[in-house]
Amino acid sequence: MKSPTQAHRDARKFNSTLHLAGANAGKTGDLVRAAGRVIHHRMVLGTRAMMSPADADHAEFSRMIPEKIGAFSEAAQIWLRWSGLIADQVSGYIRREIAAANDIAAASAVSGSPVGLAALQQQAASDWMGRAYSQGLALGALMMRSQDAIMAPVLRTAEANARRLGR
Repeated sequence: MKSPTQAHRDARKFNSTLHLAGANAGKTGDLVRAAGRVIHHRMVLGTRAMMSPADADHAEFSRMIPEKIGAFSEAAQIWLRWSGLIADQVSGYIRREIAAANDIAAASAVSGSPVGLAALQQQAASDWMGRAYSQGLALGALMMRSQDAIMAPVLRTAEANARRLGR
């Protein structure tokens, strides 16, 4: 059975994760809008360049690939860091669940009666469900934070381009 303190922490974690998911969705919308403006502007530049190659904005065209490589390389490095954090958290959950299973097996061996064993199994199942819920919330929160961090360099680049090209 969960303690009131753990239930309160889970409720706060759930609320903050939902808030971050909403913020991430908003940032995704910002990214789509910025990218749309950049794509539109560059398509106009490309069309003009086809009509008059001598007047093409070569400086702008030379930025396109390096800026994407830079933004996505930074995002990939962030993803690697967050993947390690997520893997560490999952392996911690697994270690704790193995320890809990060992404790249950030891307690089962000395439970003394079928009724005691049934009560132990019921308590073990209830405890596991509480841990699984808490662990799921914590992992979901970590994933939302990682999404926010990974998206940041791509969004930053797209918005900077949209501002620069919108002048």
